Amino acid sequence: MKLTRKLPLAFFGMLALLTTCVVFSTLRISSMGRATDEMRLNLSLAEHSAAWVHATRLNMDRMIAVAKSTNPTELTAYFTPLIKITTSEINQHQKAIEAKVSDEPGKALLTAIAAARSAYLDQRAQLLALDKEADQAQVDALLKDKVQPAADAYLNKINALKTRQSELAAAQTQNMRDSMAFSVPLLYGLLVISIALGAVLTWVITRSVSEPVQEAVKMMQVIARGDLSQTLPPARSDEIGELIVALGNMQATLCQVVGGVRENAEGVAIASVQIAQGNNDLSTRTEQQAASLEETAASMEELSSVIQQNADNAKQANHLALNASTVAVKGGEVVS
Repeated sequence: MKLTRKLPLAFFGMLALLTTCVVFSTLRISSMGRATDEMRLNLSLAEHSAAWVHATRLNMDRMIAVAKSTNPTELTAYFTPLIKITTSEINQHQKAIEAKVSDEPGKALLTAIAAARSAYLDQRAQLLALDKEADQAQVDALLKDKVQPAADAYLNKINALKTRQSELAAAQTQNMRDSMAFSVPLLYGLLVISIALGAVLTWVITRSVSEPVQEAVKMMQVIARGDLSQTLPPARSDEIGELIVALGNMQATLCQVVGGVRENAEGVAIASVQIAQGNNDLSTRTEQQAASLEETAASMEELSSVIQQNADNAKQANHLALNASTVAVKGGEVVS
């Protein structure tokens, strides 16, 4: 596999693993965030339920105090504004809980609480109306037989809601703890795997690059020393393999060039020997020709001397002929 594919694959592999870690962490954090929100919601609902129970008991105690009082008119005048304030607070708690409860069991429980509260308020209204007209025995009987059971049923429903929300909050807390107990080791494991995989990939890629590069460097050093007989290493399919093949081609080309230069040098050497031999022959022939020229010059000198002698002899002959002619003329004259 080529480095242009190997390096991106290794990089994207590490990136994918890190992305997995980040996505998993994000999902777990998001899940824990939702669990925390739900836990806070359930704790808030449990607090509203506890405040609802406390306010309801307070109004019940006030109602019982009015019912048991020997002067209910004065206590009624005193407690009525307080009961209204507390009832308003109860209404606020109830509305807050109803606005935040969205699951069907919770809505069913709120419906049951609303019915129990309505029944309790009806019995309380009857008790307060009877208290103004009836004697204490009727008030006590109504309080014991009707009002108190309705109040207990009402409080039990609210306590059930408070218990439910507290249990849900506790369950959410336990789920968060379980999630942390599961997520933290898993994240550490993914981190260790990422580090180990990164180290392995780094070692593999470094080895796959450095060793062939070292082989290529050794090849170039051998070529630089003038040794063109080395054997190529096994073929590779990456860019280093292409580099080694290119070095092999360069070595083969250099072998051809050096062979051609050697052949040309040998031809030049042979031609130089032949030229030297021709020069020697030319020198010998030149010396022979010089000797011949010297002999010719000597012959020319001898010939020139002979010619000079012949000219001298001709002059003497001519002079003798003239002398002979003169003698003959004189002799002729004498004869005459």
